[in-house]
This record gives sequence, structure tokens and C-alpha cells, in this order.
Amino acid sequence: MLHTFILRALLVLGIAANVAFLLINLHPERPHLATRKHLKLLLRADLPRAAWIKENQLDLFAAQHDVDIEVVTAASFEEVISALQKERDHPSGLALASANDVIADELQKAGAIRPFHEVVPRATLAGAMEDYLPEAVSRCLGPDGRAVYLPRRAEMDIAAYRYSAVEDAYLHWTADRAAIQAALAEANGIGLPRGQ
Repeated sequence: MLHTFILRALLVLGIAANVAFLLINLHPERPHLATRKHLKLLLRADLPRAAWIKENQLDLFAAQHDVDIEVVTAASFEEVISALQKERDHPSGLALASANDVIADELQKAGAIRPFHEVVPRATLAGAMEDYLPEAVSRCLGPDGRAVYLPRRAEMDIAAYRYSAVEDAYLHWTADRAAIQAALAEANGIGLPRGQ
């Protein structure tokens, strides 16, 4: 009788292990089967640029850290301020926002952002800040000396230019004038200098 009970228990455990391995193999990229975390990120970008950033930069991070990243866009810094003030008054789960340091002071005074020291362990934050120049770190500190935001890193996708390509761009830039005007207007709010 005891022998039969032990054999049945081992058989049930074996079947349970096989079912567990089957479930793991259904999702080999996520073998732990835990619920994915959801993260909302606010970017000041148009939809095509936001889609490119998500596909080429955020999706890799999301896969490595088992999160789903939802990108919310804003067309201008004024929209960023408005979105963060709305988030302050009616939280919707927005976790991070991309803003420039010019409006960061306004966001901090309005209470629309939370300092990093409130949500990130001190050692983690100190380690992240070591990657930046001291001048960049000093610009992101609040009046109490604690980090309010992280400085942006400059990115350079092209390290060298072909002489012929620069010459062609110089000679034929008027063919792309409308696209250049639109891109500069998005970046600086004005576009090309007046009279150009």
C-alpha cells in the first residue's frame, strides 16, 4: 500500500514537472512567466521619431528588463509641461519624461516632477551620475543638492563625412529647404534664420 502511494506521488510529481517545462517552453524568452511591468515614457518628438526611438533604443531595454514601454509624445516643451502638470493632478502611470534643463526648473517649481532621490536607491543613483561630466551633474541638482533629473547624453550617429556629400549638400541644399526648415523648427522653435 505504501509502495503504491509513493509510486503514485512520484508519477504526479513527474507529470507536474513535465507540465511546468511545457509552460516554460511556450514562452522561452520569459521562462519565469511573471507579469510584465508597464512603463509610460513621455518624449518630446513627432510620431515617426518616437517610433524610431522606441524601436531602436527602448525595445532592447524593454526586452532585457521584462517591461512593456508605452511612448507618449508631446510636440513642444509647453506640451511636456502641460502633460506633466496633468500627470501630477491626475496620475496615469507616467514614469519618465524627456525634458530639457531650461524647463526643468519650471517643472520643479510647479511640483510636476519628483526628484530621483525619492524613487532610486542612493547607491544606484550615485553610480549612474559617475558616467556624466561634473558640469552636467551640477546642472541637474535641485536647491537641496539632490538629483532632480538626469542630464541627456549627446549622440553622434555619424563620425565622418565624405567631402563629396558635404559639397553636394552645400550646392543643392535648397532642394531640401522645406525639410530642413521643418526639422529646425521642431528643434529650435523658429527654423532657419530669418532671411535664409
